[in-house]
Amino acid sequence: MPISDAEAYHFSVRFRLPTHQCIYSEDGLVSLDGIAGEDRLELRPTDTTVLKDARYLVLSGFGYVDEAAAAAAYKQAQKALTLAVLESSCGIELFRDNFDVWRGVMAIGRVGAEGYAVGVTGVGADMFRARLTRWLADDRDLTDDQSICINLLMDYHFDLNIRSRSLLAHAVIERLCNTPIEKDAPYLEAIDSLREAAKRLAIDPTMRKLLKSDLDKLRFIGQTERIRRTIAQKLGDDRATQYSAAANMRHKIAHHGLKAGDISWTFCSIASDLLFDSLN
Repeated sequence: MPISDAEAYHFSVRFRLPTHQCIYSEDGLVSLDGIAGEDRLELRPTDTTVLKDARYLVLSGFGYVDEAAAAAAYKQAQKALTLAVLESSCGIELFRDNFDVWRGVMAIGRVGAEGYAVGVTGVGADMFRARLTRWLADDRDLTDDQSICINLLMDYHFDLNIRSRSLLAHAVIERLCNTPIEKDAPYLEAIDSLREAAKRLAIDPTMRKLLKSDLDKLRFIGQTERIRRTIAQKLGDDRATQYSAAANMRHKIAHHGLKAGDISWTFCSIASDLLFDSLN
């Protein structure tokens, strides 16, 4: 179906960037190859005329044969957009209360915006186009854990509270490093001996069951060490060392009132690396 056909279906994914981030380009439009062959995609601002000044933007797809095809492309584009944004160390807030899929010709509306700070971090349009194009070609479905982690990292970029940012980023790390790891063999042998001894104790069944449960928990290393080992395995020893230092600082801040700088970015960068490692 020709793209210009008024009977074609189209979609739009509307979103906003944090006030301190931008997609840097003096242009007002980024064009991309489509998802289905004869379609085309466009990224443009809706609150200004050039991308570098925009906080409100829309990613639109044009030229789908029916509503189902447009809806599928919408879903794929939304996933690719969020991953390209996170890969660029940015965040977005998606708007889902607009006309996401439509038929025929419809103007892309502009929105007004109040004053905002000039973006101080961001990504160049060419780099963003390359990342978005690569993720558009990846048709894998996200797992529930990956989707949750993406949403947490998106929230990270909009939260200006240091403590909240640390909690959001660390929640991603915890979710992506949640596979239990058993302690060393000699320790496990000692636990097994204690379990056998517990069978001979003259205690009621409820207490015996509780004791068995507690001993089973002792078979596994604690959360911080589990995360450190998982990071070392997936990202390398240097990243594990960075996590250990940040985790130690987090503990001192939370429990000893230590005044320190923002360690949330360390957690965020490690969380992002773990997320994209899970997508490889």
